[in-house]
Amino acid sequence: MHPLSRRHFIHHTALGLAGVATLSTAVRCGGTTRNTPHSKNPDSALAHLLSADLQTVLRDASLAPSSHNTQPWRIRIIEPLIWELEIDPSRRLPQVDPLNIELRLSLGAFIGNLRLSAAAHGYQTEIETRTDGEEKTIIRLHSDRAQAVSLDDLRLRRTIRKGLQDKEIAAADLDFLQKIAPEAIRFFPRRSPRGESLAQMTIEAFRAQSYRDPAQEELADWIRWSSREAESRRDGLTPASMDITGMAGWFVRTFYNRDSVLSSKFREQGVKMVIEQVENCGGWIVLEAENPALSTATLLQTGEHFLRLTLAARSRLIAVHPMSQTLEETPWKNEVAAQLGLQQRPAMILRVGYVDRYPRPVSLRRPPAEFCTTAG
Repeated sequence: MHPLSRRHFIHHTALGLAGVATLSTAVRCGGTTRNTPHSKNPDSALAHLLSADLQTVLRDASLAPSSHNTQPWRIRIIEPLIWELEIDPSRRLPQVDPLNIELRLSLGAFIGNLRLSAAAHGYQTEIETRTDGEEKTIIRLHSDRAQAVSLDDLRLRRTIRKGLQDKEIAAADLDFLQKIAPEAIRFFPRRSPRGESLAQMTIEAFRAQSYRDPAQEELADWIRWSSREAESRRDGLTPASMDITGMAGWFVRTFYNRDSVLSSKFREQGVKMVIEQVENCGGWIVLEAENPALSTATLLQTGEHFLRLTLAARSRLIAVHPMSQTLEETPWKNEVAAQLGLQQRPAMILRVGYVDRYPRPVSLRRPPAEFCTTAG
Protein backbone atom coordinates (compact mmCIF):
# COMPACT_ATOMS: atom_id res chain seq x y z
CA MET A 1 0.00 0.00 0.00
CA HIS A 2 1.72 1.19 -0.58
CA PRO A 3 4.67 2.80 -2.02
CA LEU A 4 7.09 -0.01 -1.53
CA SER A 5 9.17 -0.14 -4.70
CA ARG A 6 12.14 1.28 -2.87
CA ARG A 7 12.38 -2.05 -1.06
CA HIS A 8 13.94 -3.77 -4.01
CA PHE A 9 16.11 -1.21 -5.63
CA ILE A 10 19.25 -2.48 -4.00
CA HIS A 11 18.92 -5.77 -5.87
CA HIS A 12 21.16 -4.82 -8.79
CA THR A 13 23.73 -3.24 -6.51
CA ALA A 14 23.89 -6.38 -4.43
CA LEU A 15 24.32 -8.58 -7.48
CA GLY A 16 27.27 -6.47 -8.60
CA LEU A 17 28.88 -6.67 -5.20
CA ALA A 18 28.38 -10.42 -5.11
CA GLY A 19 30.19 -10.71 -8.40
CA VAL A 20 33.35 -9.14 -7.06
CA ALA A 21 33.23 -10.69 -3.60
CA THR A 22 35.27 -13.83 -3.04
CA LEU A 23 32.49 -16.09 -1.89
CA SER A 24 32.01 -19.81 -2.03
CA THR A 25 29.41 -21.06 -4.51
CA ALA A 26 28.14 -23.21 -1.69
CA VAL A 27 26.70 -20.16 0.10
CA ARG A 28 22.92 -20.38 0.12
CA CYS A 29 20.33 -17.63 0.47
CA GLY A 30 20.00 -18.03 4.25
CA GLY A 31 18.64 -15.26 6.41
CA THR A 32 15.43 -14.98 8.39
CA THR A 33 12.19 -15.41 6.44
CA ARG A 34 8.52 -15.65 7.36
CA ASN A 35 8.84 -19.41 7.85
CA THR A 36 11.75 -19.11 10.27
CA PRO A 37 10.35 -20.30 13.64
CA HIS A 38 10.11 -17.64 16.32
CA SER A 39 12.59 -18.39 19.08
CA LYS A 40 10.21 -17.74 22.02
CA ASN A 41 6.73 -18.81 20.82
CA PRO A 42 5.18 -15.66 22.33
CA ASP A 43 1.67 -16.60 21.14
CA SER A 44 1.39 -18.93 24.12
CA ALA A 45 0.52 -15.80 26.13
CA LEU A 46 -2.77 -15.52 24.21
CA ALA A 47 -3.79 -19.13 24.72
CA HIS A 48 -5.82 -18.44 27.88
CA LEU A 49 -7.73 -15.58 26.20
CA LEU A 50 -8.43 -16.75 22.67
CA SER A 51 -9.27 -20.03 21.02
CA ALA A 52 -6.84 -21.50 18.51
CA ASP A 53 -9.17 -20.40 15.68
CA LEU A 54 -9.17 -16.79 16.87
CA GLN A 55 -5.40 -16.78 17.19
CA THR A 56 -5.24 -18.02 13.60
CA VAL A 57 -7.56 -15.19 12.53
CA LEU A 58 -5.15 -12.67 14.06
CA ARG A 59 -2.15 -14.30 12.40
CA ASP A 60 -3.91 -14.22 9.04
CA ALA A 61 -4.87 -10.57 9.53
CA SER A 62 -1.23 -9.69 10.22
CA LEU A 63 -0.23 -10.90 6.74
CA ALA A 64 -1.64 -7.65 5.34
CA PRO A 65 0.82 -5.43 3.44
CA SER A 66 2.12 -2.17 4.88
CA SER A 67 4.63 0.50 3.83
CA HIS A 68 8.19 -0.56 4.75
CA ASN A 69 6.47 -3.57 6.39
CA THR A 70 5.98 -1.50 9.54
CA GLN A 71 2.88 -3.52 10.56
CA PRO A 72 1.27 -0.46 12.20
CA TRP A 73 -1.66 -2.24 13.83
CA ARG A 74 -2.32 -2.71 17.52
CA ILE A 75 -5.16 -4.82 18.93
CA ARG A 76 -6.62 -4.46 22.41
CA ILE A 77 -8.69 -7.47 23.43
CA ILE A 78 -11.73 -6.20 25.33
CA GLU A 79 -13.45 -9.60 25.35
CA PRO A 80 -12.67 -12.75 23.37
CA LEU A 81 -15.03 -11.58 20.58
CA ILE A 82 -14.63 -7.79 20.94
CA TRP A 83 -11.37 -6.18 19.87
CA GLU A 84 -10.13 -2.64 19.39
CA LEU A 85 -7.88 -1.92 16.40
CA GLU A 86 -5.78 1.22 16.64
CA ILE A 87 -2.67 2.83 15.23
CA ASP A 88 0.66 2.00 16.82
CA PRO A 89 2.28 5.47 16.79
CA SER A 90 5.78 4.01 17.01
CA ARG A 91 5.24 2.54 13.52
CA ARG A 92 4.30 5.72 11.71
CA LEU A 93 6.26 7.00 8.72
CA PRO A 94 6.07 10.78 9.19
CA GLN A 95 8.43 11.58 6.32
CA VAL A 96 6.57 9.78 3.52
CA ASP A 97 3.14 9.50 5.16
CA PRO A 98 2.69 12.53 7.43
CA LEU A 99 -1.13 12.36 7.33
CA ASN A 100 -1.22 8.60 8.08
CA ILE A 101 -3.03 7.93 4.80
CA GLU A 102 -1.00 4.86 3.85
CA LEU A 103 -1.06 3.72 7.47
CA ARG A 104 -4.88 3.67 7.49
CA LEU A 105 -4.87 1.87 4.15
CA SER A 106 -2.72 -0.79 5.82
CA LEU A 107 -5.22 -1.08 8.68
CA GLY A 108 -7.95 -1.52 6.06
CA ALA A 109 -5.97 -4.36 4.48
CA PHE A 110 -5.57 -5.88 7.97
CA ILE A 111 -9.37 -5.77 8.37
CA GLY A 112 -9.81 -7.33 4.93
CA ASN A 113 -7.64 -10.30 5.85
CA LEU A 114 -9.37 -10.56 9.21
CA ARG A 115 -12.84 -10.72 7.61
CA LEU A 116 -11.82 -13.51 5.26
CA SER A 117 -10.11 -15.61 7.91
CA ALA A 118 -12.93 -15.07 10.40
CA ALA A 119 -15.52 -16.21 7.84
CA ALA A 120 -13.50 -19.35 7.13
CA HIS A 121 -13.41 -20.09 10.88
CA GLY A 122 -17.12 -19.52 11.49
CA TYR A 123 -17.40 -15.84 12.48
CA GLN A 124 -19.16 -12.83 11.06
CA THR A 125 -17.29 -9.55 11.44
CA GLU A 126 -18.83 -6.21 12.40
CA ILE A 127 -16.66 -3.09 12.10
CA GLU A 128 -17.34 0.26 13.83
CA THR A 129 -14.97 3.21 13.42
CA ARG A 130 -14.83 5.82 16.16
CA THR A 131 -13.16 9.18 15.63
CA ASP A 132 -14.30 11.02 18.77
CA GLY A 133 -11.14 11.69 20.71
CA GLU A 134 -8.62 8.89 20.12
CA GLU A 135 -9.17 7.12 16.83
CA LYS A 136 -10.18 3.47 17.25
CA THR A 137 -11.97 0.79 15.28
CA ILE A 138 -14.12 -1.72 17.13
CA ILE A 139 -14.19 -5.27 15.77
CA ARG A 140 -17.01 -7.53 16.93
CA LEU A 141 -17.04 -11.18 15.99
CA HIS A 142 -20.25 -13.21 15.98
CA SER A 143 -20.35 -16.99 15.81
CA ASP A 144 -21.77 -18.23 12.53
CA ARG A 145 -21.52 -21.17 10.18
CA ALA A 146 -18.07 -21.43 8.62
CA GLN A 147 -17.97 -20.14 5.06
CA ALA A 148 -16.29 -21.94 2.19
CA VAL A 149 -13.46 -19.43 1.95
CA SER A 150 -10.07 -20.51 0.62
CA LEU A 151 -7.25 -18.81 2.51
CA ASP A 152 -4.49 -19.89 0.16
CA ASP A 153 -4.32 -16.61 -1.74
CA LEU A 154 -4.34 -14.66 1.52
CA ARG A 155 -1.50 -16.67 3.04
CA LEU A 156 0.59 -16.83 -0.14
CA ARG A 157 0.09 -13.24 -1.27
CA ARG A 158 3.21 -11.17 -1.71
CA THR A 159 4.33 -8.03 -3.48
CA ILE A 160 6.32 -8.76 -6.66
CA ARG A 161 8.52 -6.05 -8.11
CA LYS A 162 10.56 -7.80 -10.77
CA GLY A 163 9.68 -10.15 -13.61
CA LEU A 164 6.50 -8.31 -14.61
CA GLN A 165 5.74 -8.77 -18.29
CA ASP A 166 5.27 -5.93 -20.75
CA LYS A 167 2.04 -7.53 -21.89
CA GLU A 168 -1.42 -6.04 -22.21
CA ILE A 169 -3.83 -7.00 -19.44
CA ALA A 170 -6.60 -9.12 -20.97
CA ALA A 171 -10.05 -7.54 -20.99
CA ALA A 172 -11.54 -10.49 -19.09
CA ASP A 173 -8.91 -10.20 -16.35
CA LEU A 174 -9.35 -6.44 -16.13
CA ASP A 175 -13.14 -6.84 -15.79
CA PHE A 176 -12.56 -9.43 -13.07
CA LEU A 177 -10.40 -7.01 -11.08
CA GLN A 178 -12.58 -3.95 -11.58
CA LYS A 179 -15.67 -5.75 -10.26
CA ILE A 180 -14.08 -5.61 -6.81
CA ALA A 181 -14.71 -1.86 -6.59
CA PRO A 182 -15.96 -0.45 -9.91
CA GLU A 183 -16.31 3.02 -8.48
CA ALA A 184 -12.75 3.12 -7.15
CA ILE A 185 -10.52 1.25 -9.64
CA ARG A 186 -9.08 3.03 -12.66
CA PHE A 187 -6.78 1.30 -15.15
CA PHE A 188 -4.25 2.97 -17.43
CA PRO A 189 -2.42 0.83 -20.03
CA ARG A 190 1.36 1.24 -19.87
CA ARG A 191 1.67 2.62 -23.42
CA SER A 192 -1.32 4.97 -23.21
CA PRO A 193 -0.63 8.71 -22.91
CA ARG A 194 -1.75 8.76 -19.28
CA GLY A 195 0.15 5.56 -18.54
CA GLU A 196 3.31 7.17 -19.94
CA SER A 197 2.65 10.30 -17.91
CA LEU A 198 2.22 8.27 -14.73
CA ALA A 199 5.45 6.36 -15.40
CA GLN A 200 7.39 9.62 -15.80
CA MET A 201 5.88 11.16 -12.67
CA THR A 202 6.76 8.01 -10.71
CA ILE A 203 10.42 8.23 -11.77
CA GLU A 204 10.65 11.92 -10.93
CA ALA A 205 8.92 11.54 -7.55
CA PHE A 206 11.05 8.54 -6.64
CA ARG A 207 14.23 10.43 -7.52
CA ALA A 208 13.15 13.39 -5.40
CA GLN A 209 12.28 11.17 -2.45
CA SER A 210 15.55 9.22 -2.69
CA TYR A 211 17.55 12.43 -2.41
CA ARG A 212 15.40 13.87 0.37
CA ASP A 213 17.59 12.88 3.31
CA PRO A 214 14.90 12.60 6.03
CA ALA A 215 12.86 10.24 3.84
CA GLN A 216 15.93 8.12 3.04
CA GLU A 217 16.88 8.00 6.72
CA GLU A 218 13.37 6.84 7.55
CA LEU A 219 13.75 4.03 5.01
CA ALA A 220 17.12 3.10 6.50
CA ASP A 221 15.51 2.74 9.92
CA TRP A 222 13.25 -0.03 8.59
CA ILE A 223 15.78 -2.21 6.79
CA ARG A 224 16.90 -5.27 8.77
CA TRP A 225 20.19 -6.21 7.16
CA SER A 226 21.39 -8.80 9.69
CA SER A 227 19.62 -12.07 10.41
CA ARG A 228 19.94 -11.35 14.12
CA GLU A 229 18.02 -8.09 13.85
CA ALA A 230 15.45 -9.62 11.52
CA GLU A 231 14.77 -12.47 13.94
CA SER A 232 14.53 -10.08 16.86
CA ARG A 233 12.24 -7.50 15.22
CA ARG A 234 10.12 -9.60 12.80
CA ASP A 235 9.22 -6.49 10.82
CA GLY A 236 10.73 -4.14 8.26
CA LEU A 237 12.56 -5.02 5.05
CA THR A 238 15.04 -7.89 4.90
CA PRO A 239 17.38 -8.94 2.08
CA ALA A 240 15.02 -11.84 1.34
CA SER A 241 12.00 -9.57 1.05
CA MET A 242 14.07 -7.32 -1.24
CA ASP A 243 14.85 -10.35 -3.46
CA ILE A 244 18.55 -10.33 -2.52
CA THR A 245 19.42 -14.00 -2.25
CA GLY A 246 22.32 -16.40 -2.68
CA MET A 247 25.81 -14.93 -2.42
CA ALA A 248 24.48 -11.40 -2.77
CA GLY A 249 22.19 -12.01 0.20
CA TRP A 250 25.09 -13.26 2.29
CA PHE A 251 27.15 -10.23 1.31
CA VAL A 252 24.59 -7.59 2.28
CA ARG A 253 23.63 -9.39 5.50
CA THR A 254 27.29 -9.43 6.46
CA PHE A 255 28.55 -6.05 5.31
CA TYR A 256 25.61 -3.67 4.84
CA ASN A 257 24.25 -1.38 7.54
CA ARG A 258 22.12 1.71 7.95
CA ASP A 259 24.75 3.99 6.42
CA SER A 260 24.74 1.94 3.23
CA VAL A 261 21.19 3.12 2.50
CA LEU A 262 22.31 6.76 2.73
CA SER A 263 25.11 6.41 0.18
CA SER A 264 24.90 8.05 -3.24
CA LYS A 265 25.44 4.69 -4.93
CA PHE A 266 22.43 3.17 -3.19
CA ARG A 267 20.22 6.08 -4.23
CA GLU A 268 21.46 6.04 -7.82
CA GLN A 269 20.81 2.32 -8.13
CA GLY A 270 17.32 2.89 -6.79
CA VAL A 271 16.46 5.37 -9.51
CA LYS A 272 17.87 3.04 -12.18
CA MET A 273 15.75 0.21 -10.80
CA VAL A 274 12.57 2.30 -10.91
CA ILE A 275 13.24 3.35 -14.51
CA GLU A 276 13.52 -0.32 -15.43
CA GLN A 277 10.40 -1.23 -13.45
CA VAL A 278 8.09 1.32 -15.05
CA GLU A 279 9.19 0.16 -18.48
CA ASN A 280 8.20 -3.43 -17.69
CA CYS A 281 4.56 -3.87 -16.75
CA GLY A 282 1.11 -4.16 -18.27
CA GLY A 283 -0.15 -0.88 -16.87
CA TRP A 284 -1.25 0.99 -13.79
CA ILE A 285 -4.20 0.72 -11.44
CA VAL A 286 -5.15 3.80 -9.49
CA LEU A 287 -7.38 3.34 -6.45
CA GLU A 288 -9.55 6.37 -5.84
CA ALA A 289 -10.97 7.20 -2.43
CA GLU A 290 -14.70 7.75 -2.69
CA ASN A 291 -14.71 10.52 -0.09
CA PRO A 292 -12.47 13.46 -1.02
CA ALA A 293 -12.00 14.22 2.67
CA LEU A 294 -10.19 10.90 3.11
CA SER A 295 -11.92 10.05 6.37
CA THR A 296 -10.71 7.10 8.42
CA ALA A 297 -13.72 5.01 7.38
CA THR A 298 -13.06 5.80 3.71
CA LEU A 299 -9.39 4.85 3.94
CA LEU A 300 -10.17 1.61 5.77
CA GLN A 301 -12.63 0.70 3.04
CA THR A 302 -10.10 1.58 0.33
CA GLY A 303 -7.52 -0.56 2.11
CA GLU A 304 -9.96 -3.48 1.99
CA HIS A 305 -10.46 -2.87 -1.72
CA PHE A 306 -6.70 -2.98 -2.19
CA LEU A 307 -6.40 -6.22 -0.25
CA ARG A 308 -9.14 -7.92 -2.26
CA LEU A 309 -7.62 -6.63 -5.47
CA THR A 310 -4.24 -8.20 -4.64
CA LEU A 311 -5.86 -11.56 -3.87
CA ALA A 312 -7.92 -11.53 -7.07
CA ALA A 313 -4.85 -10.54 -9.09
CA ARG A 314 -2.85 -13.40 -7.64
CA SER A 315 -5.48 -15.86 -8.85
CA ARG A 316 -4.87 -14.54 -12.41
CA LEU A 317 -1.05 -14.48 -12.12
CA ILE A 318 -1.03 -10.70 -12.10
CA ALA A 319 1.50 -8.99 -9.85
CA VAL A 320 0.43 -5.86 -7.96
CA HIS A 321 3.28 -3.54 -7.01
CA PRO A 322 2.40 -0.38 -5.02
CA MET A 323 4.34 2.64 -6.30
CA SER A 324 2.76 5.65 -4.62
CA GLN A 325 5.73 8.01 -4.41
CA THR A 326 3.82 10.31 -6.75
CA LEU A 327 1.26 10.74 -3.95
CA GLU A 328 3.95 11.35 -1.34
CA GLU A 329 6.09 14.06 -2.93
CA THR A 330 5.50 17.67 -3.95
CA PRO A 331 4.58 18.88 -6.56
CA TRP A 332 3.40 15.60 -8.08
CA LYS A 333 0.85 14.80 -5.37
CA ASN A 334 -0.94 18.05 -6.20
CA GLU A 335 -0.93 17.41 -9.95
CA VAL A 336 -1.54 13.71 -10.45
CA ALA A 337 -5.36 13.77 -10.31
CA ALA A 338 -5.58 16.43 -13.03
CA GLN A 339 -2.91 14.69 -15.13
CA LEU A 340 -4.91 11.45 -15.05
CA GLY A 341 -8.32 13.06 -15.47
CA LEU A 342 -9.58 11.79 -12.11
CA GLN A 343 -12.57 13.27 -10.33
CA GLN A 344 -11.52 12.03 -6.90
CA ARG A 345 -8.26 11.98 -5.00
CA PRO A 346 -6.13 8.92 -5.77
CA ALA A 347 -5.30 6.92 -2.65
CA MET A 348 -2.91 4.36 -4.16
CA ILE A 349 -0.99 3.87 -7.38
CA LEU A 350 -0.25 0.28 -8.36
CA ARG A 351 2.00 -1.08 -11.09
CA VAL A 352 0.54 -4.31 -12.47
CA GLY A 353 1.64 -7.02 -14.89
CA TYR A 354 1.53 -10.72 -15.59
CA VAL A 355 4.18 -12.99 -14.07
CA ASP A 356 5.13 -16.56 -14.85
CA ARG A 357 4.68 -17.60 -11.23
CA TYR A 358 4.18 -16.23 -7.75
CA PRO A 359 7.17 -16.92 -5.47
CA ARG A 360 6.40 -17.79 -1.89
CA PRO A 361 6.13 -14.91 0.61
CA VAL A 362 9.18 -14.15 2.72
CA SER A 363 8.44 -10.82 4.42
CA LEU A 364 8.49 -11.07 8.19
CA ARG A 365 5.50 -10.79 10.53
CA ARG A 366 5.27 -10.28 14.25
CA PRO A 367 3.23 -12.89 16.13
CA PRO A 368 -0.15 -11.73 17.53
CA ALA A 369 1.13 -11.63 21.10
CA GLU A 370 3.47 -8.81 20.07
CA PHE A 371 0.71 -6.55 18.75
CA CYS A 372 -2.09 -7.54 21.10
CA THR A 373 -2.78 -6.20 24.59
CA THR A 374 -5.62 -6.91 26.99
CA ALA A 375 -8.20 -4.55 28.52
CA GLY A 376 -7.62 -3.38 32.06
